[in-house]
Amino acid sequence: MSFWSNKPIHVSNTHTSEHLLQEKELMKNIDKELGASKVQLRYDALNLSNKEHISTVVQFINKNYGWKSSKYVLQYYEEVVQFFGSDRHIALMFYPTGGDAPVGLIVGSVRDVMIKTGFDSFEEKKCVEVNFLCVVQQLRKTNISPFLINTLAKNCLQRFNVTGAFYTVARQLHTEHFGVKRYYHRPLSIERLVEVGLIGDIFLRKSTMAVYKSFNVLYDMKKATEVVHFSNEQFIDNQLVDEVHDRLELYSKANFAVYTKMSRVDVYRMFTTPNIHCFVIKEGNVITDFVCMITVDTLNISNGIRCKAGHVYSYFFNDDSAKVQVSVLEAIGLYAAEHSIFDMITVLDIIGVTEKEYYEYKFLRGSAQLYYYMYNISMQRLDAKRIGMNTI
Repeated sequence: MSFWSNKPIHVSNTHTSEHLLQEKELMKNIDKELGASKVQLRYDALNLSNKEHISTVVQFINKNYGWKSSKYVLQYYEEVVQFFGSDRHIALMFYPTGGDAPVGLIVGSVRDVMIKTGFDSFEEKKCVEVNFLCVVQQLRKTNISPFLINTLAKNCLQRFNVTGAFYTVARQLHTEHFGVKRYYHRPLSIERLVEVGLIGDIFLRKSTMAVYKSFNVLYDMKKATEVVHFSNEQFIDNQLVDEVHDRLELYSKANFAVYTKMSRVDVYRMFTTPNIHCFVIKEGNVITDFVCMITVDTLNISNGIRCKAGHVYSYFFNDDSAKVQVSVLEAIGLYAAEHSIFDMITVLDIIGVTEKEYYEYKFLRGSAQLYYYMYNISMQRLDAKRIGMNTI
């Protein structure tokens, strides 16, 4: 039987946010599965604020987070992984009994998730966001992941009294997902992407010449638009943090049926963390749009060449139309290209148009998509554009 076939997961076509199992029953089920598991591992709890611990975690992720069949692997920065390690996080490194070489890692952080329950009403749920789950290649067929997931769930119950969780998985599991999003990429430095091998390999298998012809020119923005860039700031204006925080909340409530609620501390950390880039769009002295992008490298392990992608993580737009969203991303793309910040921009289907329209907007379809799962909380089935949770 699949690990997921008997889990508390329910997806419907109506607004819903009910817990499926209460704390005692959920803990009983977890303990039963852990006790019956053929996989038995010991683990250490790590602190992502600890310099030695974060180094160990990132090294393990970057070594083991790809598919064996792919020559491309994502490479994460310590500051980026640390960003998800709030004061409410759990990071567990797993080892075989009697062994010292790690074989698995799972990282989760407690988030406040807003779920739409009516026309203009939301219910706040505390959930664990599973940020990273990776296992060494040689053990991926040994059903080790369920042991890691159950162990994280038990720790979260004991430490934070949290009974819900949401996952994003790059493949469809044997249970219901409440939504799916596909990756799209806007090339900025085509030369670099050709060197890495992405152009003509991953992105629609388009020829290099076709991409040059269609994608090499960035749109021009009207002169009244100003792009203001923030990253690793030593000092940030509290008034700016407050405005971005409030606008993010208003935009999320108006446009999403489920989203993770940002605190002012979260917004402050986006502005001040290295390798996380915040772009504020202004017309005159008025802020019209905001986009936060997280830097993640793509490494070609066969030639050792890498490129930088800016993954769109958080945002609000003055107008939610595709035309305005694309114009804002193009303005940021022009700035990022001129200042050598990114080689491409990656979005998780935030515009909500067809693949053909994405291509007309100069975005290439990636090879990956993410399935969204909610654990122990009943969820409504949602279109991609109504899901406000963007993972990296």
